[in-house]
Amino acid sequence: MASSLDALLREIRLLRIARSCFFSIDALESYIGRLFSDVEKAINVELKEARNKYLKFLSFPLGGGLVSAMDQYVLGYAIIPSQYRNILYAIAIAAIIAFAFLWGRRHVLALERVKRMAFERSFVVGELISYIRSFAGARFSLDEPVGYEQIRLMIAVAWPALSLYFAESYQVEELLTRLRPLLSTLRKQLMQMLEALKGTEMYQGLPIEAKQPFELLRARLMGGE
Repeated sequence: MASSLDALLREIRLLRIARSCFFSIDALESYIGRLFSDVEKAINVELKEARNKYLKFLSFPLGGGLVSAMDQYVLGYAIIPSQYRNILYAIAIAAIIAFAFLWGRRHVLALERVKRMAFERSFVVGELISYIRSFAGARFSLDEPVGYEQIRLMIAVAWPALSLYFAESYQVEELLTRLRPLLSTLRKQLMQMLEALKGTEMYQGLPIEAKQPFELLRARLMGGE
């Protein structure tokens, strides 16, 4: 009777630990997902504005706005002889189109690079969270689950690691401002947790790219930032 009760209590305890782990994984995934979603929306808005400005630059000379302005302020005051009018128009229009092209190309391409980087970073984060979920599912499905402490350890370290990875990737100053004092205060504890995590079966089985957030966190802690 006593052994049956002990077994039941152990099952209940393991179930509560498993539920806690999966709840933490879901919460972490939701948190990081919101961050990436907000960044993607901001990038799309800025990209749309940049393209609109680019089109306005082009529409100004092509739509006659430049010609009207030159007729009124340059040729109207006889600053430049009228026989050079067509040459002046061609040079000015070509200059504005070239400027619009160079500005638009540089600005739009820069935003598109950030957007591609967001996709790459989200893939790394998704791979890490998927790995944690799969490992936890496999471990708790065993008849005799053992070594599940490493799951909770990785989840705990993943919160600051992924937050830092995200904030530094996109230079989100508001998040960096909150993280820096936290990392400074908990540097010793986080380093200990990272060292303990590094020796676990779970960490050693991580894909190389999914280790990037933890390696970044270690570098920043060692650098004293």
